[in-house]
Amino acid sequence: MGNLVEEMLQKALLTDDRKPMAEVCRMDNVVDRLHEVIKIYVTNLTREGLEERDGHGAMEIIAFIN
Repeated sequence: MGNLVEEMLQKALLTDDRKPMAEVCRMDNVVDRLHEVIKIYVTNLTREGLEERDGHGAMEIIAFIN
């Protein structure tokens, strides 16, 4: 996901050409879907009674992706 965001920024910020913007919009939709899937997956993990350390790690992941 981070690689996609980096590529989006490079395409959007490092050119004056507007053609890459359609690709950036498509990539943004992919990133949005990945974000949602990761958030749901990690949230479901926290409901399974994780050990304290793992629970903290899960919350860090959720905070990071937000």
